[in-house]
Amino acid sequence: MDRSILPEMPDALRVQVAAVVAQQAALTEQEIRLDEAKTQFVAEQRTLVADVESMLLHILVQEEHLERRQTDVRSRETFVVRLETACARLMRELDLVQHTLKQETPHAAPRLRAA
Repeated sequence: MDRSILPEMPDALRVQVAAVVAQQAALTEQEIRLDEAKTQFVAEQRTLVADVESMLLHILVQEEHLERRQTDVRSRETFVVRLETACARLMRELDLVQHTLKQETPHAAPRLRAA
């Protein structure tokens, strides 16, 4: 501290003024550090928010993909059920045709001999 500023001050008062000036300087430095920490914190928060938003968007895209796949699977399952039903109906018709042919075969042989 410059002694020429207040030459009439007693030494004790000069010491107190110097202490206040030192405290003010320390407070200013602490405010600067706090402001830097706040700025860094805000930047980190923005980064985290962006990361979370990105993850949520990815999850939404994956959910939509999953829904499309589920719809596709249900469609295929429906197709398989219809195919199984058609196959069962064809098997019943084939059994009926085979049964009819077995019944007609013994009667057809004598007619062929007679001709």
